[in-house]
Amino acid sequence: YLTSGIYDVSLTVSNGSVTNTLVLENYITVSALPGTAPAPIGPTTVCASGGNTTYSTTGLTGITSYDWVLAPSGAGNVSGTGLTITVIWTSGFLGEATLKVAGENICGTGSYSNPINITRYLPEVTLEPFDWVCLDWPEFELTGGMPAGGEYSGPGVVNGWFNPASAGVGTHIITYTYSD
Repeated sequence: YLTSGIYDVSLTVSNGSVTNTLVLENYITVSALPGTAPAPIGPTTVCASGGNTTYSTTGLTGITSYDWVLAPSGAGNVSGTGLTITVIWTSGFLGEATLKVAGENICGTGSYSNPINITRYLPEVTLEPFDWVCLDWPEFELTGGMPAGGEYSGPGVVNGWFNPASAGVGTHIITYTYSD
């Protein structure tokens, strides 16, 4: 058979004068190697403190499972063989990884998709030292923490405002915490 599909089979027997034919409908299924799988869909930037991530692909016909490949191997492991999988990241892995997928059936593994490029990172958090202040100065809003949107804490800090009188005389550590 030149193309995949479901075919009838016929058997013809003849003794030279009498011929009998037996037809079995939809008797044989001919499969082909799967085509190229569509590229995975999912997040391309992943915060390292965010845990595992989910990726999927759209289905191909005639597939029994999918082979997902995460590279480099030290980036983590793939959990699942279906249309949707979970990447279980290695706790210390930061940097670039790729994820690709191929369909599988009884004929073998098809061509792998184009990979999706994934960056796993920790945000760089910075806070420049503050200028000297005097004990009797009014409270002021703390600024300068990067990336924006984090929280300030420490002696004399309430809701992002610093009160010199509450902190008291001396050198104090102001902490800036950012959650992605």
